[in-house]
Amino acid sequence: MNGSFLKLCKGIRNFGHGRMKLSTVGYALLLPTLFIYWDSSTLGSESSESVSTTDAVLTRGDGGCCNELQVWMVSSRCAPRCEGLEQGFHELSFLQYDACDHCFVASDLTSLLTVQANLPTLLFVHGNSLNHQEAGESCCSLYRRIKCCDGPKMLIFWSWPAETVHTRSLLRPIQLVRDNARVKYNYAERQGYYVARLTQLMSTQQPLTLGGHSFGGLVAISTLHLLAGGQLPGTCLPELESKQQPCDHLRAAIIAGALDYDAVYPGGRYDRALHCVGKFYTTFNHCDVILKRWPIHSCRGQEALGLVGLCPSRLGENASKIIQDHVTCDVRNSHYMAEHLACPRIVQAICSLSQPNFLLETTCE
Repeated sequence: MNGSFLKLCKGIRNFGHGRMKLSTVGYALLLPTLFIYWDSSTLGSESSESVSTTDAVLTRGDGGCCNELQVWMVSSRCAPRCEGLEQGFHELSFLQYDACDHCFVASDLTSLLTVQANLPTLLFVHGNSLNHQEAGESCCSLYRRIKCCDGPKMLIFWSWPAETVHTRSLLRPIQLVRDNARVKYNYAERQGYYVARLTQLMSTQQPLTLGGHSFGGLVAISTLHLLAGGQLPGTCLPELESKQQPCDHLRAAIIAGALDYDAVYPGGRYDRALHCVGKFYTTFNHCDVILKRWPIHSCRGQEALGLVGLCPSRLGENASKIIQDHVTCDVRNSHYMAEHLACPRIVQAICSLSQPNFLLETTCE
């Protein structure tokens, strides 16, 4: 399982890595006044829903690891983005990694739920600007870091329509970036409906961690808000309104969250999110060069959660659920997932959250 999955990862990395670096450098040279809002601005069309290993270098062995990890991808890229979400849930696609054929193969919801019922699970949502191929690469990166976590487990990687929307426009460059960010914010918030519907069907007998990076963190928080009976425009889950008690099997892992820092406070847009989670782990970095610009994208001009963190005294009874990790010394001014995954403490926190007997001894505030 582990060795063959890493073969797939190498093939995906070779496919996308050069293009991503060129995109970032090109913008930096051609538009020095433009602040690149997210990891890259991929201009190509979306890749296939299956990930082939035809061009991968087939090598055996992956460093002597360790514990079994079931890997799945769920894609909402062909589902409605803003309206018709109830029907759109039935348009999600499910991919399971096949260790024998060294690729993801089409599967279904029933099969995913059968596996999840027996394994601690991490459902992780990627950040902005990734197409499906790049989401697969991000899945590989996360896999490499958590494959040695103690015990059997399941990784569900959520692929959503995060590609750049406005690529050519008469708008000024900074306005173009701002409009892209706001469109993607709306997409990400509504992804929470799909993830909440899926979570509703999952077993409550196994720990389930909802995690995400950047806008992926927004998806996870939107999900928790809806599960706790909260409402958002066009994304209400009326069948769950009676389930407003804490759910100890649910945990959250928010990495460099791209949303207003006060959105989960009482009266905030996602003020129900902390009511339906046992533990809420979040990183913050005062030097995050991307999130420093968040106030120009926020409709309310607020700082980002991933920049300033939370104030426990404003969370009331939910304050004890919060685990904050100040990561400036670890990732410096970076916003990107790769640097966060290079920090052993962050990886250990994600691993610990997924264990039935959760214990995280070291936290930073």
